[in-house]
Amino acid sequence: MVNRRISMDSIMKVAKEQQHRQFILLTPQDMSNVGQTDQIRIFKLQDPDRGQTVLPFQPAETE
Repeated sequence: MVNRRISMDSIMKVAKEQQHRQFILLTPQDMSNVGQTDQIRIFKLQDPDRGQTVLPFQPAETE
């Protein structure tokens, strides 16, 4: 947990120093402790249904 916090602090520091660039971070970790600002936006996907046995994909339509 300590290593995760140090890593996230380092990533956020670099991102703040390079404001002319866009960073996209994908992580399974909880990001609620980072906090949103005008420069930081957090998008959280819904948790998957753990009881499902088949993914709900539809077949592609053919022409």
